[in-house]
Amino acid sequence: MIVAEHIGNGDLRIIDRLREPVRLGSGLRNGDLTPETKTRALNCLERFGERIGHLPPGAVRAVGTNTLRQLHDSYRFLKQAGKALRHPIDVISGIEEARLIYLGVAHTLQSDQRRLVVDIGGGSTELIVGEQFQPLTMESVYAGCISVGRRAFGDGKLSHKAMRNAQLLARQEFELVGGTFRDQQWQAVVGASGTIRAVRNVAVANGLTAEHHQGELSRDAVNAICEMVADAGTIDDLQLAGLKEDRRAVFPGGVAVLKAVFDELEIDFMSVSDGALREGLMFDLIGRRGADDVRQRSVADLASRYHVDPQRLQGIRDTATRLFRACRDAWELDLPDGEKFIDWAALLHPIGLDIAHSGYHKHGAYIIANADLSGFSREEKQLLALLVKGHRRKFPLAEVKALRGLWRRSAARTLALLRLAVILHRGRTTPPDEMSPNAKEATLKLSIPTSWLEQHPLTAAELQQEQRHLKAAGLQLLI
Repeated sequence: MIVAEHIGNGDLRIIDRLREPVRLGSGLRNGDLTPETKTRALNCLERFGERIGHLPPGAVRAVGTNTLRQLHDSYRFLKQAGKALRHPIDVISGIEEARLIYLGVAHTLQSDQRRLVVDIGGGSTELIVGEQFQPLTMESVYAGCISVGRRAFGDGKLSHKAMRNAQLLARQEFELVGGTFRDQQWQAVVGASGTIRAVRNVAVANGLTAEHHQGELSRDAVNAICEMVADAGTIDDLQLAGLKEDRRAVFPGGVAVLKAVFDELEIDFMSVSDGALREGLMFDLIGRRGADDVRQRSVADLASRYHVDPQRLQGIRDTATRLFRACRDAWELDLPDGEKFIDWAALLHPIGLDIAHSGYHKHGAYIIANADLSGFSREEKQLLALLVKGHRRKFPLAEVKALRGLWRRSAARTLALLRLAVILHRGRTTPPDEMSPNAKEATLKLSIPTSWLEQHPLTAAELQQEQRHLKAAGLQLLI
């Protein structure tokens, strides 16, 4: 965990860094965490929560990566974890993890060269090629220091045969993307993880850095360290200068994965960055709070891909936002970035028409749920997909109940407002300026001039039908 202060111009001043090696991946068994691992993780989060629990929600971002992606029932654990931390925890995809890692690294480098960034985690390795602050190619490969180490060194024994097997296991995964990345013509390679920093520290402590590449890892150094690890005989007997005790158990798997990366991508030298996922989260959070929210670009790109005309939908977006603002306080719409989400849903609600008119709301939700949307966590994509799916027909109560507990009521009421905005603009109609929304408890009174309703009988009929739909959701609509 890092605590930082935004000092302007997109810069951060690091105030504090806290690190506790929990190693969730080591406790993953058949899609669930062992009780010991859960306890260790929750205790750690409680300690972190003591430091940041007082901070407002918009000032904290906590994410889970590969291990939480693999949990069969992550919702229950995330609920406990969020309570311990006193802030919600999002699960992000491998591609989103790669984007954030690159963002963290890019802010620590001065060079404008095209660069390859490598981050070896416990369960996966992220590979990114980019220029300046823009990632160009990203992949998340299922090969990490824990996942490979468990398969190759699960019995705690180290040997040259086991090391070769570990490298082969990892390289088989990297082979699938090796050609794509070798063709990217990067000018520099940067490592950005605790695993790579640990290998670099061992190389420095053992005099394995190249004379003209001080501080960098060379292919020869990685090869030599692999030999040193294999010679140790067992993980318990692994004693290397520069290797910290809390890294020893996962170091053999980590260096095997790193050698596979060097070999498959034909890397000669790799520099090491202090910035990675945590720093990337910080810079992304600054963007969310300012004008550079990458999610906005993702939504615009998706709308363009599915031939949505933003100008044609501006009326729905304006009305949805107007309703949201009018009801926000009375309905306690405390959904994070709720105003953004209702606007994004208003823009994206017709994307399913590019597939078929019948059930287009379901097609649109499927597209959103399965697309790589930069900046969005798994839970945020779930929310956006729900809003798009639920903008017409039956109110999706089951999907609302599946949302994170703190989001359910706000999401249901935000969806109700989106549905009304869509109805009020159906058939290219425009709601009257005199329309006045007034929310109180579970009731929304929508004051619309009788003359306007008489001139738009189809809209009036749909509003009456919507009263029945919203009643099923526990909301009363008065016209």
